[in-house]
Amino acid sequence: MKAQDLHLLELLELKPESGSIRFKNQRMLLWDADAFGHLRKELIESLGLERARPILTRFGFANGYRDCLTTGRMFSWDDDREWWLACPALQRSEGKVQPEPMHLLVSRESGEFEMEVRWEHSYEASQHKRIFGVCDHPVCWTLAGYASGFSTALMGEEVFVVEQECAAMGGEHCRVVGKTRRAWGEYGDTYAADYEAQPLAAELQA
Repeated sequence: MKAQDLHLLELLELKPESGSIRFKNQRMLLWDADAFGHLRKELIESLGLERARPILTRFGFANGYRDCLTTGRMFSWDDDREWWLACPALQRSEGKVQPEPMHLLVSRESGEFEMEVRWEHSYEASQHKRIFGVCDHPVCWTLAGYASGFSTALMGEEVFVVEQECAAMGGEHCRVVGKTRRAWGEYGDTYAADYEAQPLAAELQA
């Protein structure tokens, strides 16, 4: 199986009688992008940027992790590279972003993982910019989380995809780089913090 042969609409099972859409045994949902943008706005305004970011990052991570496991069960991929390319293929098919892989090295056997992808038309950058205007930091948290989750599930070890450029900062596109936690070296622990559940309820009660 090659990623270019992955056509999401052909794989979805619509069940209007039960009000559900299935991607194998995984229930899928369709959300309005503006509605998600307002949820993002409420999270940021209620919790602050530094608390909202990891929540949305972990949301994306869980989504990507599940999609990787589902595609692993559904198809016999030609190799690890083709399996990973299902990640940008699904992000494109789900209407989230238009990814263009620029560099990719992935091997579960050797434990090597490197990627660089350019993102065009990020829904997340557009929503953040629409609501908050041009900002001074990357904001594609769910998208980076999704890629991190997919890559982590595939590799069997922590992989962090980090946004280096973001259209919400006024640029023409977004760009992300991904490596294993090991390969990130001293930055690995910093990036890991966004993927570790925070004792938010306890902090709010303090």
